Amino acid sequence: MSTEPTSASGVDSDASFSPGTSSKFYRRLKQFFGDYPATTISSTVILVSLLFALWRLTPSIGGNVATNQLLVVLGMILGWLIGLFAAPFTEIDRKDFSALGQAIYAFVTGYLVSKIDRFLERMLFRDGKEPVELVWKQAALFAGVVVTAALLHFTWRRYAFQKARTRQVTPSTEQDLQAPSAIGPARPA
Repeated sequence: MSTEPTSASGVDSDASFSPGTSSKFYRRLKQFFGDYPATTISSTVILVSLLFALWRLTPSIGGNVATNQLLVVLGMILGWLIGLFAAPFTEIDRKDFSALGQAIYAFVTGYLVSKIDRFLERMLFRDGKEPVELVWKQAALFAGVVVTAALLHFTWRRYAFQKARTRQVTPSTEQDLQAPSAIGPARPA
């Protein structure tokens, strides 16, 4: 009599198996939100709520409200890019992101670091000693939005779109990904 191999706890070792998760509703959630719908949904609710709270916080920080809202929007864009780079879908993405990441790293370490010290000193401290409260609040707002947006985008790319991330790139799909036109094949010149 042969038995199926199980993990030490006696539960099937298949990562997609979970007791009590075979309901029609759960299978439907997995269809729309990937293999980890609870992670995707809960993190989305929490992180979108946090982004909304940070947006609503902009008038109470002080200074120009439009400037604070611009910081939120720019933080969301930067966070989106960080989340994009942190969770590539395919090997092609991984290679492209790696090359782009190296170029960005070279710029940041070579030029930006050498120039940003004096800029930050003038912006964050009055007369080189006393901190400027408004700028510190705006910096915290910006950093909070960047981290929140990066986590949100990373969560969706890693968990909700897991099938796209783990799909194998075949020569036909690689050709489709690199095709210059989505309308039809390239025409000879």
